[in-house]
Amino acid sequence: MKEIICDAIEKRKILSFDYKGLERIVEPYAFGTNSKGNYKLGAYQIGGFSESKKA
Repeated sequence: MKEIICDAIEKRKILSFDYKGLERIVEPYAFGTNSKGNYKLGAYQIGGFSESKKA
């Protein structure tokens, strides 16, 4: 998955994935790990749904 995300950032592609059972469509701009070693994705949501509303 890391390779897919990094490739999308480099080539300015959008990503689509399920998050908490809802589809999200995003433009990723950053990816890495935090101080605890957890992966973090920085992205603008451009479509799909969030828990509060449709994007």
